[in-house]
Amino acid sequence: MDSIQTNLGERGRGIGNALLVAVIGWGKSEGAKRLTGKFAPDCTVNPAKIVEWYRRRGIEIDDNGNLVGGIK
Repeated sequence: MDSIQTNLGERGRGIGNALLVAVIGWGKSEGAKRLTGKFAPDCTVNPAKIVEWYRRRGIEIDDNGNLVGGIK
């Protein structure tokens, strides 16, 4: 999978969370033990807010913008 993103007008409705849950579920079904990716903030969102959103879901973002999280 290349990326997940919600449209600006749809944010705050749980769509991003649902997408992330689906990605993690797919990873589990494929035997994955962790989730990795690249954080690419766009100009319409406060990057600190997105970092906190991922952290609340158990995913960290390192200094290079890499996403890393365990799949439980």
